[in-house]
Amino acid sequence: MKKFLLLLAIVAMTGTLFISTGCEEEDPPVVNVGPSMDFTDTDPTGLNGPYPTTDVETDDPDATLYVGLSAVTGTGQLQSLTISEDGTKLATARMTIRDLNDGSAITANNPLLITGVNVDGFLLEIGIDVSDELATKEYTFELVDENGESTTLSISVTTVEPPDPIEMTLEGVLLNQAGPAGQGGLDLDDGSSTGTIDASAIDAEIKDEGIDLALPTASNWKRQISAINDSEIRVPATDQLPEGFDFANVTTKVEIRSLYDGGDQLPNTDGTGELVSDPVEVGDYFFVKRGDRYYLLIVKEVNPTTNNNMDNIVFDVKY
Repeated sequence: MKKFLLLLAIVAMTGTLFISTGCEEEDPPVVNVGPSMDFTDTDPTGLNGPYPTTDVETDDPDATLYVGLSAVTGTGQLQSLTISEDGTKLATARMTIRDLNDGSAITANNPLLITGVNVDGFLLEIGIDVSDELATKEYTFELVDENGESTTLSISVTTVEPPDPIEMTLEGVLLNQAGPAGQGGLDLDDGSSTGTIDASAIDAEIKDEGIDLALPTASNWKRQISAINDSEIRVPATDQLPEGFDFANVTTKVEIRSLYDGGDQLPNTDGTGELVSDPVEVGDYFFVKRGDRYYLLIVKEVNPTTNNNMDNIVFDVKY
């Protein structure tokens, strides 16, 4: 009987131990939360924003795409940002990076190692020299944290043909009309020097006004221009050109025509009533129309001489 009771006690203890061991709760598995990243249109530095947050189209093959990225951590600190074009890492020579919290430039690396306070969240501007192909390119931003968790954003840029793109950009030299026969006019179509009378002038759009015989020989060149062959020259109206206007940034014929339409006629007249310019200075702009063609001119050089009539004005021309 005692043996039976002892056996019963042992069985009861074993069952209790089994039940106790089998009901212990295990620790839940660790779940890492990945980082979050969004496009932002806000540029707190006021330099390049507002930024696009959706796909864009440009007719400028030399355009720079600036985007703003805002990121926050999940479980782990931020580690790296990789920028790709159609799945291929973008060359660092085609990138700029700015910290929008303080406006400082960050050395462009791809992938970019996230450092400093930015490991806990960042606000960055990425500048991308977009492809000059007439095509759609997708730019992808992949953010990875220290746990290997990641998130991506993408934006596409479609580069299209400019409307009425500039046909020609050239340099032309306009010589003093008082020099040898066959000079004093300028053909804006090819930059060649012409005369100012008869057949030698037929292709010219502008001409030099020659010299003032009442002045000393060393300083009698007028440095003025006028139109020829039914052309018309206009100058910028007051406040017509915005601050930072740049000859190099005019890319379409539509822009040149708009400049001409908004310009003023030449401010002076000569003894015959012909409209003439002020004495030209480097940096002066002129808008010229002949027939249905419009030209944009900027004075690149003014080169007076003191002992001959080879004085000249060098123009950059677009049409």
